[in-house]
This record gives sequence, structure tokens and C-alpha cells, in this order.
Amino acid sequence: MDGRSWAELGGDEASVLMSDGQKHRYLRTAEFRDMPDGSPAQVFKWTGRYFGAE
Repeated sequence: MDGRSWAELGGDEASVLMSDGQKHRYLRTAEFRDMPDGSPAQVFKWTGRYFGAE
């Protein structure tokens, strides 16, 4: 983890590169949920896992 919160990410897509080379892709949705501390957080939908070049 690089320490960034999801709210700091630009665009409609987020990718997370795992240490074993897997890449997980998420798409931003219009849905928000409350975090345990009461702050709102936007929901991202997992769209798949990839290995190597896509």
C-alpha cells in the first residue's frame, strides 16, 4: 500500500499491483457508504485480476 486513500485517486478506475505480479482492477461506482468513523467513502467495484501484460 502506498498510503493514498481511494478519494485521492483520479479517474474512474483504480489498479492495485500485488507483490506476486497480480493486478487487480476496480471501477468507481456512484455508491457511497459510511465508514466506521462516520465519514463517507465511495464504493469501487472489483472487475478482475490479471497477470502480466493485459
